Amino acid sequence: MWSDSRYRYLSLLLVSYLAVGGLTRLGLVSFFPLEGVSAGGGAAGFLMGLVNDLAAFLYMAGPLAIAVLAPAWRTVGRVRARAAAVVLALYLGFWLFSATAEFLFWDEFGCRFNFIAVDYLVYTTELVRNIVESYPLGLILAGVFLAALILSAFFCHMAFRKAPPVFTARRPRLVLAGWLALVAGLQSGYAP
Repeated sequence: MWSDSRYRYLSLLLVSYLAVGGLTRLGLVSFFPLEGVSAGGGAAGFLMGLVNDLAAFLYMAGPLAIAVLAPAWRTVGRVRARAAAVVLALYLGFWLFSATAEFLFWDEFGCRFNFIAVDYLVYTTELVRNIVESYPLGLILAGVFLAALILSAFFCHMAFRKAPPVFTARRPRLVLAGWLALVAGLQSGYAP
């Protein structure tokens, strides 16, 4: 299955999303240690974060998985590989931007994104002015999107490095059915 570039692409997308989420939690704990949290409680928090990240990934990347696993994607030509690289760069850029924003939010308010953060959106002008005055926003955004482009190029090189074999339509349909079954299971029984 790993010889199929579509599965490599989706696997790399999943691993990158879980890595960004895990590194965000690790960075928050490292730079802003919590008092009174035991090692077991911290491990449970990381495990719950991993489960939440997996659920979020299944929802977020579902449309992309449908497109990649569709029967029309039998061979990965240059156009499709470039489109996949652009989509991966956009996903990585968004995830890295969110992680950076969450890190800065924690630095400012001492907590992760929550409903209180929504209250600050009411005062958008003041909030944006405060952010621009407090942080080198241009450098942060340039760094985030440069990292996204570099990681995207590296991951797509790994995913599409050799020509994929001729595909059967059965395996992608099974993987897609499993993906949709997981999403349906999360929808019916998962409560974050």
